[in-house]
Formats: sequence, structure tokens, C-alpha cells
Amino acid sequence: MLTSAGRQKKTEGLQYLLGRRELSAWLTLGQFTLRRHNLKLTCISHHPTVEARDTTARTSLRLLAVLNVLSSTPARAKRLAPFSSARLAPSPDGPLKHFASPRGEKCRLQRASRFFSAHPSEVRGGEARLGFANMGHASPIDEPLMKLGLDLFSLRSQNWTAFELLDYSAQLGVETAHFSEPRFLGSLEESHLDRVKAHADRLGLDLEVGFTSICETSHRFEPEHGTPAAQLRRMLQVARRLGSPIVRCFLGTSEDREGPIPLEQHIENTIKTCKAVRSEALDLGLKIAVENHAGDLQSRQLRMLIEEAGPEYVGALYDAGNAAWTLEDPLAALETLAPYVLTSGMRDSAIWEVPGGGAVQWVPMGSGNVEIDKVAERYAELCPGKVFSLEIINTRTTRIFSYWDETFWRHYRDVPAWAFAQFLRRARSGSPYENVPPGPQGASPDSPAFKQFLVDQERRDVEQAVEYCSTTLGLGRG
Repeated sequence: MLTSAGRQKKTEGLQYLLGRRELSAWLTLGQFTLRRHNLKLTCISHHPTVEARDTTARTSLRLLAVLNVLSSTPARAKRLAPFSSARLAPSPDGPLKHFASPRGEKCRLQRASRFFSAHPSEVRGGEARLGFANMGHASPIDEPLMKLGLDLFSLRSQNWTAFELLDYSAQLGVETAHFSEPRFLGSLEESHLDRVKAHADRLGLDLEVGFTSICETSHRFEPEHGTPAAQLRRMLQVARRLGSPIVRCFLGTSEDREGPIPLEQHIENTIKTCKAVRSEALDLGLKIAVENHAGDLQSRQLRMLIEEAGPEYVGALYDAGNAAWTLEDPLAALETLAPYVLTSGMRDSAIWEVPGGGAVQWVPMGSGNVEIDKVAERYAELCPGKVFSLEIINTRTTRIFSYWDETFWRHYRDVPAWAFAQFLRRARSGSPYENVPPGPQGASPDSPAFKQFLVDQERRDVEQAVEYCSTTLGLGRG
């Protein structure tokens, strides 16, 4: 077993060959693919250790191509052959079992009961392995490269304490709990925050924190809590105490597109708030994660905001569901924001055409038409090391965008034609979502029985999403 110092030296060697970002991207691709397909990769090498580790990282990416042909045809395998020096084709008696890396090492695919990460946990005698996260000594790449998180807004109707929310999160098997609003913490008193942090540590949960609007002209801003800068400074201290690397916040909602103040002015005010706390954020080593929230900003606008404020301390919380509320394809929004993404809010969406425009509905994971699996795969590739955090809000009604009415565009003149064309293609590929769970028979929407049904359904929705991420995407502890 390599010592910690030895592992650091070899890691630095690999970073020299690939570069730090490329290293994370290689390993994250391998981790996501291995865990999604429940596979274990062993590379047998006769090269020196650093080259063996280098080969392991490079082989992780080529494994993507190999997995694509596990149940494929020889013709498709031939098209993918450039990924490896071996002939990629299914075995006559079942899935492909062996392939060769570009340097000629023999590689074997095996079923594994469970996989937590894709770091080389051991290098001994010329053998490099991708193994379990809890094996070996700590190193910069020993942690899981894409953790599963849960935004506790997903449980907003449960009326649970912070400790109950953490217990439930740990029971589900997520690895990060995201307190997106102070109300879920219960109190910002230091003694209380210390107890929350201690409880999370006992459960093995990482924490992220946030609050709401930092734009003083937004209708969502809460002036009773102080100026935007004062509120942000307070939450930076909360983040420091809880060990959160970020503070989540946002500009506003789609209503800020429709009021008397131009959206550009709201953006400028948000940038001003960020700049007011720049020195504090940098001193604390924390970043401000501005969310594309409830239809306020398209991804290119949020990217501009980040670049103007300063990406050394401001980044993005990428919300896949909210992207659709600005007539934007969620996958395209991820591609735009990826360089600045700090964390995420993931949920699936159904988008389809209706008379006069399009409809968007947030639906159970795997039930939409925005290719949420591909979003997850691209997120792992483009945002290595960032949390894949679920924010589950399965809506019972649709949101209609009447974009064939010319008056609609008074509030969306900033949407580029090419971005709308991507959204329109999504809508034309979709169909109405019809699987909304029915409420109690005979109960009116304002009855106690129906309200309790919604509280219970909220938990069912979260549990379905976590199960989907575990079984289909290979994420989490489950």
C-alpha cells in the first residue's frame, strides 16, 4: 500500500501528464460509468507506477465506448473501435469481458457488488486498480467524484427539524444535505449550528447552505432581514460554521421579467451585492452560488453575471428544472454554465406543445423528455467533483408559455432565437404528462385528507428520485 506521501507524489505525476482539470474529468467519467453499470475495472500494467495510473485514468474514458458495445452489434463496435487498440465486439456467449488499452495492457470487466468511486486505491507490483472509496490512505482523488445530494426544499412540507431532515437524508443514502433556506436549519444561533454540524458529521453527511434573493429590487427580496449584502455576509458565516463550501442564493423569479424595472437592472443589483462581500468570501475561502431560479435568468445571463462579479468567488447553482422555465433546453443550459458550476438542483421535466405555445411540468426522475440521464452524464464529465443534488418538486399542474402570442415576447426579448429553437425541438419531441398521482377519492383540494396526501406524496417523490439515482445512475450509498 502506498503511503500518503507516495500517493501524493504519484498524483502530482499524473496531474503533470494530464493537468488537474483533465485528471478530474477522466476519473469522473470512469466513476460515473462504472457505478451506473455496476462494473469493476482492473488494469494490468508492466509500466512504472505513474504510467500505470495514467493508463488507468485514460482507460476510464475508453470504458465509456466499451460499455456502449456490451450488448451492441459488431457493426456498431467497429465504428467505436478508435477508442481502443482492441477489436471491440460482444463475445459470442454474452457481454464483452476483455479489451486492451492503447498501450496494450490487458483490461478485464467484472461485476461488482457496489462502487463508491473510481480512484486508483492501490498500485502494487505494476497493477493499478479502480477500487472502493474507503480503501487505502487519503489523497486528493480518494473521495467520490460525484456525490448524491438532496436539497431539503424537497421536503418543505414535512415540518421537520434540521436533525430530522438529516436523519431522513442519511436513511435515504444521500451524501450531501443542502439547506437551501435558513428556515430548514431552524436557527442561525452558533450553538445550534454547531449541533447541526456535529449531527451531520455523525451521519457522514456533507452540508451546503443558502438563502433567497440578493437583489434588492426583486419582488422575492426580504428586506426585513437586512440589506442584501448584510444577509449574504451573515450566511457566509453560517457556511463557515457548518463547513459548507458555498452559499446558495438567487436573483428572483420570472415575475422580475414582467415588472417596471428592467431585468438588466436586477442583474446589475445582484452583481453589486456580490462585489460588496468579495473580500469576506475570499478571506473565508467560500463561494457564492447564484442559482438560475424560477424563470429569472437564462444560463448565458447567469454566466455573464458571474463573469462580471468575479468567478474567483462567484459561481452557479445549475438548476435543471428551472432552465425549462426560461424557454431553455436543460442540457444546453448545463453546457453554458459548466465552467462555473459549484453545485446543482436536479429534477426531470416534461416539455410538450399545446395550442398557442408549450407546456412544462416537473415530473418524477426518468419520466420526462429532457434526457435527464444524459444531463447526469454530462454533469459528471463537465463538472467533476460537484454534487449532483436533487431538488424534487413534482408539480401537479403545467406551466404554459404562450409563445405564439406576440405579446408574450415583451418579457422574453432577451431570449436568442437559437436558444428558443432548442427548447422548441424539445417541446415537439414531447407528449402530455398524464401520470400525476390521484388524490384521495372524493377529497377536495382544500380538505385535510388531501393536504395530508400531498405531504406523504412529497416523501414518495423524493424516495423515487433517490432510488432512480441509485439504480439507474449509480449514485448515492444505496
